[in-house]
Amino acid sequence: SSDVKSPLFKLENGEYIIESGAIALYLAETYGADKLLGRPEQRAKLLQWTFYGPATFYNNILPLWEDDRVKNDEAKKEALKQGLYAKNFALINKALANGNDYLLGSEFSLADIVVGYDLAGLYFLQWIDAAKEPAISAYFNRLLARPSFQVAYGLATAPKAAETKE
Repeated sequence: SSDVKSPLFKLENGEYIIESGAIALYLAETYGADKLLGRPEQRAKLLQWTFYGPATFYNNILPLWEDDRVKNDEAKKEALKQGLYAKNFALINKALANGNDYLLGSEFSLADIVVGYDLAGLYFLQWIDAAKEPAISAYFNRLLARPSFQVAYGLATAPKAAETKE
């Protein structure tokens, strides 16, 4: 049907969910609520990051990959990257301030999954400068060290169910 968008997730009852943030939230509530949704007092921030990642951060990154006017023009690409860093990295740095390991504090959450996805694209393109962005670089390295992250990005094979630690 023409009203179906990507990404798309089919539920067991045959209905579909569209939009990355909604899919991520559904999966976290269904399979990882005790680990991924944070404490009740963190819920508003969790929702902020869950929808910010795919709706805002990703859309700021997208032209770097898909817009020929940008990806084939180094000056435009650099200007877009600087704007991206100024807007998005400032928010992430603020969340990581005061020694926070993750976006909601000391515990890994759904917020880190959705924002980590966007950072992964920048990381694999080598656009995260550790010297200029030490907190974001360290944060991404914490995400990268997680076994589930390594499996998701093909950096490791999935452990058997009995071996799963996350």
